[in-house]
Amino acid sequence: MKGIKSSRTVHSDKCGLLLLYACWVIVFAIWCVHPVSGQTLRESDHVERIAGEWGAESEVRLEDGTRADMRWKRYIIEVDYVDKWYEGVGQAQYYALLTGMRPGLVLLLRDPDKEWRDLARAARLCENKRIRLWVIKVSP
Repeated sequence: MKGIKSSRTVHSDKCGLLLLYACWVIVFAIWCVHPVSGQTLRESDHVERIAGEWGAESEVRLEDGTRADMRWKRYIIEVDYVDKWYEGVGQAQYYALLTGMRPGLVLLLRDPDKEWRDLARAARLCENKRIRLWVIKVSP
């Protein structure tokens, strides 16, 4: 008879839906825990990772309400991508002025072949202004 399913077919459909649901849950859980390959990490993700590795304090609130990315040993540190080096230099100096600590700048290098010019400019100015500079290679 048309339109009537046997109990075997209904059971098979339920198992198929249950299997599909279980696969979806597993894929979603993996996606939540591990970023998709090629997914760009945010600057704040790098700050948290570096602070953890260095044993530094991250997201340091200063007296005027601004926030420095990190405080580590004698340094108050700004973290930026290489293409924003000029912002990082100014922020590092300003945070040092507020705290009396030494200024530091961590530049996140994604593509050395394309960013070498900005990196050279940053290094030159940091040397001139006595800002401690660290360069960390990150995934593009």
